[in-house]
Amino acid sequence: MTMDGLSKWKNELKYRGFMARLTEQITVHDLEKLKYMLTPLIPEGKKESLDTVTKLFTCLEQMLFVGPNNLENLEELFREMDNPKLCQMLTKFMPGRNTQTVQQRGMSRRLLRWFQILVRSH
Repeated sequence: MTMDGLSKWKNELKYRGFMARLTEQITVHDLEKLKYMLTPLIPEGKKESLDTVTKLFTCLEQMLFVGPNNLENLEELFREMDNPKLCQMLTKFMPGRNTQTVQQRGMSRRLLRWFQILVRSH
């Protein structure tokens, strides 16, 4: 494994470890809220099979909605859920980010773009 490959693997490991810790903090009620909020993004007929947070996050990763370098959408969802604990966990995991700016502007352009794409495709 090259140094670059090792570095990517370590970043992926940190991300996966963080996501595993995050899933432990999300309640069944939170999961239902997330699924409801993500209804326009989740393929039809798939929502029922997403019965755990891990399955939901895996689905979002496959859609490139969430990933090691892409947690802003998740932060937007947690903020819309009014869950400061989950937002704080994300902020701690993403050091050096100017989260105040993201919080002030409301729905991110990226999240808005996802919804626009979905609306056009239906």
